[in-house]
Amino acid sequence: MFSLWEGIFMLHLWATVTTIANTALGVAGLGVAGYAITAKPQFSVFYFGVAFICVACAIVGFVNLWFLNEAARRYEEKNRPIREERERKRAARAAKRAEREAAREAARAEKEAAKAEAEREAAARAEEEAAAQAGLVLFSQKDEASPEEEAPPVSAPGEPDYGQAEALPAACQDKNPGNAAGDSQS
Repeated sequence: MFSLWEGIFMLHLWATVTTIANTALGVAGLGVAGYAITAKPQFSVFYFGVAFICVACAIVGFVNLWFLNEAARRYEEKNRPIREERERKRAARAAKRAEREAAREAARAEKEAAKAEAEREAAARAEEEAAAQAGLVLFSQKDEASPEEEAPPVSAPGEPDYGQAEALPAACQDKNPGNAAGDSQS
């Protein structure tokens, strides 16, 4: 038994073939009739008979096309519920497939986000450990340093120490830079 689309295709194919054949028969019949007019009288009856048969077959074929198209329409209408049910099931399967794919994509994105978060946490821990190690190294280097290196340079007695102003906290320094220049001139 033919499926729905095969049946409709076959009916439409048959309608197309008969249309072409009927048109060819009609043209051939008219051609033979035209030739029958110029033929010798004893053969003209034969040619007119052939022309009549060709034209009659073409007319019958074109009338048959109406019945053929009606049969195709009825066949399609009869099988429409089946086709619609198949299309509905196909759409439902496609929706389920899309839903599963969206769920997989969401799970994949969540997994990637968790992986990125774990990497950030690991990087932060590594950074904290590196900072802690650097702090331990700095403290150990300060303990090993000699006292001469840690003491600030002391100026000779009687000389003004301009470097001390830089070492003072900002609150103790003179806010006006012109005063410092004025002190050095006097």
